[in-house]
Amino acid sequence: MRRILPTIGIFLFLTGCGTTENSPAVGVEEPVQMQLNHKENGMKLSAEITVGESIHVDAVLENTSDQTILYNGRCGIPFRIFVEMDGSNAALNSNIESTACEDIFDPNDLEEFRAGETIERAVTFAREFTFPGVNKENHSTAHNGDYKVYFSFQPHNVDQITAQYPITLLDNAEPDMITIEEAKALALEDEKVTHWYQEQQQAGLKVEAEEAILSTGSWHLPFYAKGEEIVYRIVVAIDFRSGNITDFNVDEIDRQFWEEAESTKME
Repeated sequence: MRRILPTIGIFLFLTGCGTTENSPAVGVEEPVQMQLNHKENGMKLSAEITVGESIHVDAVLENTSDQTILYNGRCGIPFRIFVEMDGSNAALNSNIESTACEDIFDPNDLEEFRAGETIERAVTFAREFTFPGVNKENHSTAHNGDYKVYFSFQPHNVDQITAQYPITLLDNAEPDMITIEEAKALALEDEKVTHWYQEQQQAGLKVEAEEAILSTGSWHLPFYAKGEEIVYRIVVAIDFRSGNITDFNVDEIDRQFWEEAESTKME
């Protein structure tokens, strides 16, 4: 049996663990097609990605095992595809409408994905950022740079299947918000940020950047330095239109707690 999830799409071709060497930079003139094949936990993901003026993904997930796979269907089929810019949570706007759904467990919500069945999904992404928690019409031109197309399916009774495919986007359009690199440079020019940075260096600690967080109106830039017992952290919020610093927060976090939290993220 074949199940089709409505949408329009893009996709790629990968083998093994769902990663490949770097893809060529793609502008908007000539569409480029890529493909991905990935097998994991009794499932096979096949995807075709077309990158041009938009990014279109057509994906097919097949249950290649001899067993029925269960999933929680309360909020729909948990087969997700999204595109994010490397080093941030900045996601591209898609033609999928998100709906509010409380994802709780109820045995009555379990659905069957039988052996040999397939689930299809097609998604189209615009070359523009979407902002969490606001209307999709509120968006901004995506920056040139490296991105990844992410795929995941979360079953109930077996481990999930995940894959990613790298793409590099180029566009002649003038960005209407500052880049992460520009925001970091502006942050490091601020007197309070510079003072915090110098304190860590004088203590012999290495300052590293976390993933930048895009929210409505701002880039939030976290930096941290690990001491023997304490992780020193600063988060700088910068208006992505004006480049002005709008907020500044400093934390000291128990290192053991930090590392436990980081290991949980990796699982």
